[in-house]
Parts: sequence; structure tokens; C-alpha cells
Amino acid sequence: SEGAFKRVYLDKKQKCAVAVADLDVFGEDAAAIEAAQRELEISFLLTGLANRISIPNFVATHAAFRRNRAPHTKDSGRYLYVNMELCQHGDLQSYIEKQPERDLPSIVALAGLFQLCFALYTARSAFAFRHYDLKLLNCLAEPLEAQSLRYSLGVHNFHIPAITNKLDQYFILKLADFGTSHLGSN
Repeated sequence: SEGAFKRVYLDKKQKCAVAVADLDVFGEDAAAIEAAQRELEISFLLTGLANRISIPNFVATHAAFRRNRAPHTKDSGRYLYVNMELCQHGDLQSYIEKQPERDLPSIVALAGLFQLCFALYTARSAFAFRHYDLKLLNCLAEPLEAQSLRYSLGVHNFHIPAITNKLDQYFILKLADFGTSHLGSN
């Protein structure tokens, strides 16, 4: 997939997604460079939060590094590579468009909405996190073995059915793309 500042590739060898940003596009734009750094920082913070308290609804960021070459080309420049979890069903918009009726049953939509709201609530509580770009393209679907998910909030436990498709395959929704996100009270 491709965004305004980066392109995402499939790394079949490592079984992960790799986002590649052309840092030369930013030039000397300090605000754009700061935004890219903030997105990376937020990605790592949310990955840590997900690992600490078992919230599986954020796309995990595994590593980030710079290279002087773009992938699959001989173009030289300054490139930022970010290795991320691969969500095999892709984005939710494409997933819905592939469904026979191009919609989701209400129980599936409610389960997905709960997953996303719980993740947002937890990140907001921990970091005063705001996403600012929630849309179907930024919700990724990952296959899941279990038929339900368990979430805990204080003394309250929630058992939410996993989202299922027409083939009775279960999946979970994960938030991605933290480019416009903010932490703190701003």
C-alpha cells in the first residue's frame, strides 16, 4: 500500500510488513521530520503497551532503521525502514469490499467496534493518546485462532466474540497509521 509519505511492502522472508519513508521528500521541513519521528515513537509506545497489558489491537512495530537505498531499486537517498507486524487480511475497507454483500453483520461490526474502542480507551488512559485519523483503511484485520477475546478493565472482564467471516475464519482488528496521532493534552 502507499500513503502520502511512505510505501508499505511485504517482506516474505521475515513475514512482516515494511514501511519505507523517503526522508528526502521532507527536505529541510523540520515539522515533517518531527511528525515522522513522533509517529515512530507512538508506534513503539503502543507496541510496548500492547505487550505489557495484553491488548492485541495495535499493529506491532518491531524495528526501525535507515538505509541509503530504496527497496527493489538502485535509487539512492535517505530512507527510513520500519518493520511491522503483518496483518494478513489487510485493511478493513478492502476486506469489507471483498464480502459478498459488501457489509458486515451487526454482531461482527459491534465486536470490531468494541476492540477498537477498548484499544483507544487504554491508549488514552496510558498516554492521553489521540489518533485523529480513524478510518477503515487504518484498521487492519489479522487472523485469529481463538473464537473469543478477553479484555479486562479493573475488576471488569469482557469476553468478546472474535470477528468471523462467511468462511467461519476468525480475525481481530488492529489500529495502524499513527502519523497524525498525538500524545499528551495537546
